[in-house]
Amino acid sequence: MTVTNGPTSVLDRIPVEEIRQQARDVRTGDAVQAIVLAPFFVLGWLLGIVSLVFVRCIAYTSVSVRTGWRVARKEPLDQPRLDDVLTENARLRAELERQASFGYATRSVPEG
Repeated sequence: MTVTNGPTSVLDRIPVEEIRQQARDVRTGDAVQAIVLAPFFVLGWLLGIVSLVFVRCIAYTSVSVRTGWRVARKEPLDQPRLDDVLTENARLRAELERQASFGYATRSVPEG
């Protein structure tokens, strides 16, 4: 190979046959399909992001309203409701009584 400084030396180094072969291997149907369907993919992705943000905003707003409602009614924020505590207490007492009937619990449960 001779090195010359003319424009033909640069053009001779271009792998034209490889480029032709790669161009023949391209499946135009797949390329057209990707071009046509890409906007729908992007649209679905954007709608997913927007809906996620919307759902989080609704959740944050509803929790804020509930907290404001509890503050206005002067309810403690970090404690469960009394009805829930009494229901759980009754369930646990029944479970203790059931365990005592099998001999697992040795002392009686005082009523209170």
